[in-house]
Amino acid sequence: MFRSKNPCEDIVAKATSPTNTDENWVAIMQVCDEVARGDATLATQAMQAIRLRLSSTNARVVSQALTLTNACIENVGHAFCLAVCSREFMDEITRILKPPSKLDRKLQDKLTGFLLDWEKKFRGKPDLVLVSLTIGKLRESGVEFAGSSSAAPATVSQGFSGFSSTPAMQSSSMQATTPAIKSEAEFQADIERALAASMADAPAAAVSAQSQPQPQQQQQQQLKAAKVVYDFEASEGNELTVKSGAVIIIHDDSDANWWKAQNQQGQQGYVPASFVTFDFSVAHPQEPEPEPEPEPEPEPEVTPEPEPEPEP
Repeated sequence: MFRSKNPCEDIVAKATSPTNTDENWVAIMQVCDEVARGDATLATQAMQAIRLRLSSTNARVVSQALTLTNACIENVGHAFCLAVCSREFMDEITRILKPPSKLDRKLQDKLTGFLLDWEKKFRGKPDLVLVSLTIGKLRESGVEFAGSSSAAPATVSQGFSGFSSTPAMQSSSMQATTPAIKSEAEFQADIERALAASMADAPAAAVSAQSQPQPQQQQQQQLKAAKVVYDFEASEGNELTVKSGAVIIIHDDSDANWWKAQNQQGQQGYVPASFVTFDFSVAHPQEPEPEPEPEPEPEPEVTPEPEPEPEP
């Protein structure tokens, strides 16, 4: 069987071509505009195409892929940020940066600088906490975070016309403070604790946001973190397989029975509402007790008819 081609492969390859003598900002912004016009699926496909370029042995390709990732984070929107904060992308970042890294010192500094910038940009957003936790794992493995990146110009859109609005992509010096991660189990536990702590302030933030008039395009449903209570195996194409104990992001809980959710790999689909909870203190919930079967009604007693007396 042949896999379907990723629609973002060609434009990402053009923006990160080893034949580029310098960073091709026209091609980079074409990628940003294309992905921004798409949905969450296209954002995930763009992330996967960039991830493949990060695995290249050509330093120029890797450097351009990092610049492209940062440009998409700044210009595409939340959907691409979610894709970058997936385990799939962060595992690739960890693989190429963890000692002994094959990246030269200049590329290592560029990547660690971007990570610090992203961690600062995503701070306070529970569904983007994986960058901060990945920094903690890398620090413990011996990766040095000396400073922030300075590769992107102050305003990417300067000198270009015909593209959508592009926020300034400025880098700032900072030193992240992240707890050390000692094991994979603690890594997952930290995700849950960070999500639960961030959700504590969600109701107040929602009331504050609703009290101020906003343009229609900025009114988006608030994302919520939830914990999976029971395993669920998807049987339809629009459903999402989840495992008990996993942390997922709820995009839409307006339906009483099915909620739209996203896992840490960026995959989206519907899960039964009764299989997840917003209460992160739930450890091992009890299975619902079956209703007792009704006792069978006693059969009526049959009184035997008296035998007739014998005739004399």
